[in-house]
Amino acid sequence: MEQEYRIARILNYIVNRNRSNVSAELKKVELTHADARILLILNHQGKLLQDDLVKQMYIDKSAVTRMLQNLIKKGYIKKEISNEDRRFAYVELTMDGKSMLPVIETVFEKHNQQMLLDFTKEEEHTLRCMLEKITKNVGGIHEFK
Repeated sequence: MEQEYRIARILNYIVNRNRSNVSAELKKVELTHADARILLILNHQGKLLQDDLVKQMYIDKSAVTRMLQNLIKKGYIKKEISNEDRRFAYVELTMDGKSMLPVIETVFEKHNQQMLLDFTKEEEHTLRCMLEKITKNVGGIHEFK
């Protein structure tokens, strides 16, 4: 039991420390870590129902709604009410939002490389496989490939 606690604690520390480092850099371009995640998700998946984005963010709907309003205000995304069912809204990147992607990707890649400093390719592969197993074991989906 103590060993499991330590692993969870280490993973939590890594996530929080990395998020803090990434957030400090994104703050320079007036984005939060969550804002950047939204822009990256929309870049990879295109136009999405707001409810689908909420599911992928793993945070509550009202928090995502506030983030989306902020990103709309900055001109990075646009929101469109569904013609078929007005209860649903689609969100997608604007050109200004797309222009932020290289900055965001550079920040995330820099910190990813920093975490893997001094790892061999084999060690990196082994770590990825172990983390994917942990993700599966905690009921996660296989979204990282």
